Amino acid sequence: MTPNTRRAACVAGLLIGLLALTAALYAAMRIGGSSFAVNGQPARDHQYAGACPADLTFDWGVVNSNPSPISFWTSRNDGAHSNPRSVNHPGGNRSIPIVEHWRLGANSPQFADYHGWMEIHIESPAPATNRIAFTLHCR
Repeated sequence: MTPNTRRAACVAGLLIGLLALTAALYAAMRIGGSSFAVNGQPARDHQYAGACPADLTFDWGVVNSNPSPISFWTSRNDGAHSNPRSVNHPGGNRSIPIVEHWRLGANSPQFADYHGWMEIHIESPAPATNRIAFTLHCR
């Protein structure tokens, strides 16, 4: 084997190892589920009908097999977004909650049949997004 062939084989082996490690990191973290509540009560089918303004709670369960910080931010249909932040995940394939709140609505025609959403954007250790859509019927 020539020195150039050996060097090429080493580089190829390193690239394959790096790809395998990257794939393992991506598989290690996922959004396990989500929920939506209004005024402290689960909202069936992500819908609410009642008095407004209402206190909305968005909850995502983030599962990770490895201990690591989870860097994320959230965005909403009205254009607002949170600042990036981080939580430490203990690993072990456990789910930790990431919870956001939004006070929304009024007893006005604009909110009689309001469709909205909030979305989480996880940047590391692996990119992931999850959107929770909802409907408000303010009375």
